[in-house]
Amino acid sequence: MKIKVILLIILPLCLINSGCIINWVGGNYNPHRNLETAPLSEPARLLVNQIKKELKASHFLDFHIHLICVNSQAGCYINPQMMSLFHPVRYMQFLIYKSASGITDMEEADAQYLKRLKFLAQDFKGLGKFTIFSFDKYYHKNGDADLSRTGFHVPNEYMYNVYKQNPLLFEPVISVHPYRHDAVERLDFWSQKGVKFVKWLPNSMGIDPADPQIKLYYLKLIEKNMILITHTGEEKAVHAEEAQELGNPLRLRYPLNLGVKILAAHLSSLGESIDLDDPGRNKIHSFNLLLRLMRNPKYNDLLFADISAITFINRLDKIEEMLSHTEIMERVRYGSDYPLPAIKVLTPIKKFVNKGLLTPEDKSILDELYIYNPIFFDIALKKLLKDPKTGKPIFQAIVFSNKI
Repeated sequence: MKIKVILLIILPLCLINSGCIINWVGGNYNPHRNLETAPLSEPARLLVNQIKKELKASHFLDFHIHLICVNSQAGCYINPQMMSLFHPVRYMQFLIYKSASGITDMEEADAQYLKRLKFLAQDFKGLGKFTIFSFDKYYHKNGDADLSRTGFHVPNEYMYNVYKQNPLLFEPVISVHPYRHDAVERLDFWSQKGVKFVKWLPNSMGIDPADPQIKLYYLKLIEKNMILITHTGEEKAVHAEEAQELGNPLRLRYPLNLGVKILAAHLSSLGESIDLDDPGRNKIHSFNLLLRLMRNPKYNDLLFADISAITFINRLDKIEEMLSHTEIMERVRYGSDYPLPAIKVLTPIKKFVNKGLLTPEDKSILDELYIYNPIFFDIALKKLLKDPKTGKPIFQAIVFSNKI
């Protein structure tokens, strides 16, 4: 609620001055210098070189990169509410995302987004890759698509074309809604093209992961050895107020019991979900429900989680508890959630210093890195996070690997 109030205060100011606070919030970086040529301080340069060596050794993979496309001729779609003043909160979000993505001209939005993403990815050339997400439409259980409930749509074909043009930088991730009439056939089709990952955002797409209706879909994932990357916990970036319970981690038990390999996005780090094991049906933090699944030895080889967005300001009340559970860290993997790390105000470095998770020196270096590469900034932040009691890094090399 506080974020919505702030956005409503800022919006009128931005209508007067379109540059206003938006660039400070969502794009306060240098779009013309990469890390190789950036005038970094000696400590920052040493850290960059050290991290690059570590990423190369661990076969780096970022498991959480979004594509943005608006070209309707390519099948892309953005809900008109995102660009309407009649929906001020969503409109403000859109302006910030646009700025964070390096988009200045909506006529050239797709090309500008890709140019910026590839520019950032070049700093990692030879170190690893970035998954790039498609995003399917909202579908009802009868198999009909519903654009009015679709936040945005990035077609698989568009994503795959981007991947084919940049195979050394990117790893393809399709999005196939399980209620589509042709869902199983689509999995077959893309599997034959070598795609290994499938992306869901149940809260926004209207997907119930515990629905037996989609059993054949799950069996096809198993048959083709495909990995499901699915959002867990509350969803803020896409409008989904009426369906947050679909992000309940316990709803993943059904596919896990079938044998589906799953990467739970965001470590279920935001919001509360119903404890389905509690006869009273009380709500508890979603992370604790995911933790219950992660501790089940039946799922040791099936359930993983990514750490995208866990350092954002709306997770700070849970960050210390999440990071204290070292027993699950070998099964968490890195995700940036780009373009969101470019929204600097989402990551309050000073608060991490105050909690003892970072040093003041770490903050100075991170502030430098953000200016030139917000993805590298996010990686460096997570690599620098330390246990306040022992001073040891929270995340080991395997977190930044492609092993799953």
